[in-house]
Amino acid sequence: MTKSEIQCTNYIIDFFFKEFVYRNLYFYESKQKLELCDGLIEFQDSYVIFQIKEKDTSTSVKWLNKKVYDKAVRQIKDSIGMIRRAQNLQVESYAGEQITIDCTKEIIPVIIFDSDDKEYKQIHTSQK
Repeated sequence: MTKSEIQCTNYIIDFFFKEFVYRNLYFYESKQKLELCDGLIEFQDSYVIFQIKEKDTSTSVKWLNKKVYDKAVRQIKDSIGMIRRAQNLQVESYAGEQITIDCTKEIIPVIIFDSDDKEYKQIHTSQK
């Protein structure tokens, strides 16, 4: 787990019951370990799924476009697709917990990016 992933999920745990917060969820497909998402909150009939990206050494605009708008958005879409295709997706958390993901619940995607750059003055948001 990256520093940002740990920090973000720790914040989430501070505001939600830890029993409903899961970190770094993985599942196996043909013996290959695949990531479902960096974090997930189960809330009544919904899941909030998180994809977290840390700023690297590239320029801010290049990093934002490549890592956030391209990679993170693709990962979120893949996560939603994996959940929707499976009847009851069996995943494993960072802590080794076995969790069954219900494909009928609403999915609310969230992408978070972490950067020390002061260049980001606006919050970029997008909806489905």
